[in-house]
Amino acid sequence: MSVNRIESDLETSRRRLANSVDELVYRAHPKNVAQRTAADARVKFAEATRTPEGGMRQEVIASVAAIGVLLIAMGILRRRNR
Repeated sequence: MSVNRIESDLETSRRRLANSVDELVYRAHPKNVAQRTAADARVKFAEATRTPEGGMRQEVIASVAAIGVLLIAMGILRRRNR
């Protein structure tokens, strides 16, 4: 192997390593991690609350309504006991 070929291989390896390090720094940056986490949460929320056709899931609506009624009832009972 010639010296020029070895130097060329080393330079190629350096560039690849530099690109890999840059990509890792980008991925590990807190702002980027937060953006990915928020995007994942939005997708999971949409999957949990929407049907594949885009409508609201009836069981989710019923659960939220039941929790709302329970919280209102607890508030009314709390005010009566004061």
